Amino acid sequence: MPNSDRHTIGYIIERFGPAASVAVWLFASYVFRGWFVENIASGKIILGGLFSAVFGWAAIQTGFLFSVFGFVATKGDGFIGEIRGSPVMKRFQWYVLQAMYMGFILTIYSIPLMILNLDMKGSITYWVVSTWFASFIWAFTSFLRVALNFGKMVSVKDADFIPG
Repeated sequence: MPNSDRHTIGYIIERFGPAASVAVWLFASYVFRGWFVENIASGKIILGGLFSAVFGWAAIQTGFLFSVFGFVATKGDGFIGEIRGSPVMKRFQWYVLQAMYMGFILTIYSIPLMILNLDMKGSITYWVVSTWFASFIWAFTSFLRVALNFGKMVSVKDADFIPG
């Protein structure tokens, strides 16, 4: 990747978007802690449904990412074959692995939260749930990054060997 591309806004968002999204969430969860705890305690926000939804989504996301990884790792021809070994492909493969690992961690992290009856008034419990949601944000934005880049990669038409 040419050095000039490393400073474009698109590259910066792609590269640091997941981490920046997590930082924004953690700041918001600190600032609005009282509001979150009050709405969870009053039943306006129901965590059980959120835990289950994220668990299901994370499991599906992880399977999808594993298939993307398998496709990219085994395709040796066409555009993907041409960029194999390039810095761009290595970065894409790192994105896929990172998103896959985050999806797996999120799936495992969600299981105890789904079965435990959490009291959100405790500071430790609040931050356990808040960091769980931060991992969801990281996993989701990492997945989005992979999906958008994969879409660009597979949209490049392979060359026709026999014209016509």
